[in-house]
Amino acid sequence: MDVVGLFAAVVFALSWLAFSRTPEHERVVRLFLGAMMGMAALIGLFGLLLRLTS
Repeated sequence: MDVVGLFAAVVFALSWLAFSRTPEHERVVRLFLGAMMGMAALIGLFGLLLRLTS
C-alpha cells in the first residue's frame, strides 16, 4: 500500500467513526463527514487506478 492509499484509508475510517457518532440532527456535520468519506474513497480508487496503469 502506498502513502496515498494509506492516507485515504485513514481519512475514510476516521470520517466513518465521526459520522457514526454524530447525532441525527447535526445534518451539516454529517454532510461534511459524508463528503470526506466520498473524497477519501475517490482518492483511494484513483490511486489504485494510477498504480495499475503505470
